[in-house]
Amino acid sequence: MEYPDWITSAVLPGEDALDIETLRVNFEIHALDGGILVINNRDCIIDYAVVEYGNDVEGTMVWHGTGVGANLRECRHSYFGEDGYVFYMNGDLFISAINKLKDYFDMD
Repeated sequence: MEYPDWITSAVLPGEDALDIETLRVNFEIHALDGGILVINNRDCIIDYAVVEYGNDVEGTMVWHGTGVGANLRECRHSYFGEDGYVFYMNGDLFISAINKLKDYFDMD
């Protein structure tokens, strides 16, 4: 999987997985049903990634994107899985991620 530049510090060497503890230390984290929402808040630019738990220490990014917070609150770009394809995305994870992203973007 191709990871966005801002999150590559958490990619486990030689694996296609993210280190959950590295994410917790470096980014804003929100618990979701079955995973976490990772937020990289760069002033009014907000990068996000939805990570599905593989186990207690690693996870797989299934969705990421970027947008503008502050007054505009626009979620401008979203990317799913590998080349836009996710095999059986956890529905509860997706719904809880959308609900949490509403804190940052107008998603209605």
